[in-house]
Amino acid sequence: KQRGGSAMASAPASGEEGSSTTPLIPAIAAFSTCGALAMGFGAGYGTRTFYSSEAYKDLIEKFPEQPTAEMEAMARRTGFRALAAGTGLATLMGVGAVLT
Repeated sequence: KQRGGSAMASAPASGEEGSSTTPLIPAIAAFSTCGALAMGFGAGYGTRTFYSSEAYKDLIEKFPEQPTAEMEAMARRTGFRALAAGTGLATLMGVGAVLT
């Protein structure tokens, strides 16, 4: 008598041992897609709402002239610094969550 003969007979013919499909990858893809769609919808809806708001009309009334190149450079620099600081903070929070 051979031991484990029935276990060998039930093993898959391709040589894989008990591989099972997991819904992890499709779930990640689905949630990522839903998140991207939600962010896109929110950005579009927010932009459309802002351009039809009283705040936009007041802004145009108070500042009718175009910004100078120096003002645009300062705004770009400030925006980049804010993005870098937020990204760094999120990274540190992620590392802290993994380490604890």
